[in-house]
Amino acid sequence: MPKSNRNHPNALKHGAFAKTAILPGEDPREFEELHSALIEEWAPVGPTEEDAVLSIAKGVWRKRRLQKFLHTEIQICVIILSIRFMIKRGGSEQF
Repeated sequence: MPKSNRNHPNALKHGAFAKTAILPGEDPREFEELHSALIEEWAPVGPTEEDAVLSIAKGVWRKRRLQKFLHTEIQICVIILSIRFMIKRGGSEQF
């Protein structure tokens, strides 16, 4: 593992604490759409408020990413448990 990620392996696993908002494989246009919608909703005035709205966008983006990650992890666990159950039963039926 690269030295920069040795102490923070989850930064690469689910991206919740990644330094950049958009990770490889994510669509930058989706982030821009989110950011634009928040700008429209909050109507920031001045650089401080604009920065605050950007921080909100990044937080929402990371929250969504983590929710997708957790949903996928749960699906994987369900599949693994289903396979283990089928193996214990000695069944060969497909699901």
